[in-house]
Amino acid sequence: MSIEAMSIAWESELPATDRLVLLAIADHVGRNEKSYPSVSRLQSRTGLSVRSVQGAIKRLEALGYLAIGRQEGPHGTNTYKVKTPAADAPQQELHPAGAAPHPRRSCTPPPAGAAPEPSMNPQEPSNMSKSSSDIDADLFEEFWRECPRKVGKGNARPAFKRALKKASAGQIIEGMKRFARVSAGTEPRYVAHPATWLNGERWDDDLRPRPVSKQKSNGGQLSHIEWMRKVGRLG
Repeated sequence: MSIEAMSIAWESELPATDRLVLLAIADHVGRNEKSYPSVSRLQSRTGLSVRSVQGAIKRLEALGYLAIGRQEGPHGTNTYKVKTPAADAPQQELHPAGAAPHPRRSCTPPPAGAAPEPSMNPQEPSNMSKSSSDIDADLFEEFWRECPRKVGKGNARPAFKRALKKASAGQIIEGMKRFARVSAGTEPRYVAHPATWLNGERWDDDLRPRPVSKQKSNGGQLSHIEWMRKVGRLG
């Protein structure tokens, strides 16, 4: 930062937007009396839009407050030198756009008056999530809803917990859904209890339908009509 450059900016009679950009540039001046902040850097420091920053730089150059070295800085950036405008420079002939945003004067937001104070109870977060036992209970209830024969729930609950050590809840529940589909219409006494089904690890049962063999009621012999059709005597 250069005190001389800052003094030039503060003592100028520039509009607020132009003075703010000039102050931001002066704040970056080094020992060589030049600075090379990017437009995005100036935008961040001033709170103005990119267009407003670029417009202010053009006006400051035209008024004689800036000497710009195009692509003379690191990585091809522009360099800026803050200077006192010449006596014959056209003072205030250029004016900033009327809709230029008001410069941001503070980056610190005001404290929220109604913000709740943080809780000092370390046990509260545990109430926000379910324990593993609660999750197991929810999964069991989901399994129980799929059972076609809802008997022996007390025996089924520990059996389900043991089954979770051998297969995932999704596998067990999907297996019960398949079992319920093939058991539809079956007399209840022939449908396995949920606990029995779980203890038998029947979620892995192959329940695909098998083709039914066609047997002749007469021991496999052709009827007279079928024989006539075979030998071609009937159409």
